[in-house]
Amino acid sequence: MIEEEEVEEVDIIFNEEDENIKEPLSLLTLPNGIISLIFREFLILQDISKLDIAYCNHKNRDKFLNIICDDQYVQYNNIKLNNKNVDNTLIWFSKRKINIPSKISIDWCDSITLIGITGLVTNNTCNNLISLNLRGCKHINDDCIIMIVNNCHNIQILDLSFSDNITNIGISEIGRNLQLQLQSLSIERFYYDILDNVSDISDLGIIDIAKYCTNLHTLNINGCKITNEGLYEISHNCPNLKYLDIFGCPITNLGVIDLANHCSNLTYFQFGMDESINNSIIEIAKKCKKLETLAFAMIRCITDDTMIEVARNINSLKELYIRGNKCISDIPLIELVRNVSSNLLVLDIQGCKKMTDNLMIEIGNYCSNLTSLFIRDCNGITDLGVISIVNHCLNLKSISIGGGRKCENISDISINEITNRCLYLQHITICFGCSPITDESIINLIKNSCSLKSITFNYVYNNGINEAAESYSIDHLKTLDIATELRNLRRQ
Repeated sequence: MIEEEEVEEVDIIFNEEDENIKEPLSLLTLPNGIISLIFREFLILQDISKLDIAYCNHKNRDKFLNIICDDQYVQYNNIKLNNKNVDNTLIWFSKRKINIPSKISIDWCDSITLIGITGLVTNNTCNNLISLNLRGCKHINDDCIIMIVNNCHNIQILDLSFSDNITNIGISEIGRNLQLQLQSLSIERFYYDILDNVSDISDLGIIDIAKYCTNLHTLNINGCKITNEGLYEISHNCPNLKYLDIFGCPITNLGVIDLANHCSNLTYFQFGMDESINNSIIEIAKKCKKLETLAFAMIRCITDDTMIEVARNINSLKELYIRGNKCISDIPLIELVRNVSSNLLVLDIQGCKKMTDNLMIEIGNYCSNLTSLFIRDCNGITDLGVISIVNHCLNLKSISIGGGRKCENISDISINEITNRCLYLQHITICFGCSPITDESIINLIKNSCSLKSITFNYVYNNGINEAAESYSIDHLKTLDIATELRNLRRQ
C-alpha cells in the first residue's frame, strides 16, 4: 500500500516516455472488476487518489484511468502541481465527470499555459473550485484570467502575484465576474518592478475590484501603480478589509489617512516608500486598533513621537517590522513592549542604529512568547542583550544577529547561549563583519542545534568558518547559506 501523506503535497508528473517505471501492484494485469474490488475493499481514499496520480507516469495509464475516471471513491481535496507537463495534467482532470478539487496550487510554474487553463475550465468540472494559486506563472496572461473567471464563478481566494503578464484588463474581468464571491486577491509585483515603475496594474483595474468585490478581506497590491484614487475606492467600498499590503504603491499621507477613517477592521497593514508619512501612521494607530501586524517598509524617518502613538493605541500588536529606520530610539519601543507584552511574536528592527540592550532586557521581561527576532546591524545591542532574550524567550524559532564591519558587540558568548537555550530554534542568520565570532562557537551551533532547518552566514571573512560548516554532518538542515566576498556556498 502506498505510504499515506497529505494529498496536496503530491507532485503530479506526466511523462509518456518513461516506460521503465514498474506499475504499482501490476494492477493492469488484472480484470477490471478485480481492480475495482481492490479499490473499494482494500484501499483508503487517499491511497486511491495517489494510485490515480501515480499512473500518470505510465504508458498504459489511459486503460487504468478509464476504469476509475468516474469512480466516486477517487477524489481530491487539495492538489499542488509544479512540473513541466502541467497542461496535460489539467486536461486530464477536466475529462473526469467528478468535480476538480476545491483548492489548486500551481505556483512558480513556467509550463502552464492557456491550453491547460482552457482544458481545465471548459468541461463543467470546476464549480467547486474555491482557491486558485497561480503565483509566479509567467505564461498566465489576461486571456487565461478571462477563461478562468468566466467559468469558475465560486473562486474566493485568488493569488496571481508575480504573474507579470496580467494587466488591468484581466484585473477588471476578475472584479466584474467574481464580484461578491471574491474574498482574497494577491497581485504583488517584484521589487525591481517597483523601482523601474513597470507594473501594468494601476487604478483602472483596482477600481473595478473595489467596485464589485465588496466582500474582500485580503488585498495585496504590493508594487502596483495604485495611487490615492485607487486606494480611495478600496477604502470606501471594502469595509471588511482586514489584510492590506500597499508597499511600493505611489500613495501619500492623504490616501492612508482616508484608509484609516474607513477600514478600522484592519489586522495587517504594510506600506512604505514615502519618507514623510508620520501623520498617516499616527492616524492608522488611532483608528485601526485591531492591528496585529504593522510593517513600515523602507520608511527611514519615522520619529519617536510617531512610534509612541503606535505604542499607546495598538494593544493587540503581534508583529512589528520597522527595519532600516535611523531616527527611532528604543524609548518608544520599550513603551510598546510593555503595552503589548506577551502578545508580541515577531520584532524586526534590523538596521535601527539607536537600539540598545535596554530594549532587549524589556523584551525578555515582557515578551515571553516571542518567536522571531531580527536585530542584525543594531550596533548598540551587545551580548548582554542577546543573553537577556534567550534566557526568557524560550519559544524563539528565528533570530538574526550580528552586523557589518563596525559591529563588534556580538561574540561567541551570544552564539553559545543561543545554542544552549534556544531548543526550538529553526532559523538563524549570523552577520559576522568584524565581530569576534570564532570557529568553535559555530561548530558547537552546527553540532548541537538539531532543530535548525536553515543557517545563513553573511559577510564571512574567516575561511575557518567555511571549513567548519562544511566539515560537520548537517543532514538536519534544509538550507546552509555561507556568503563571503569571494564566494557563496549554498546547500539546499
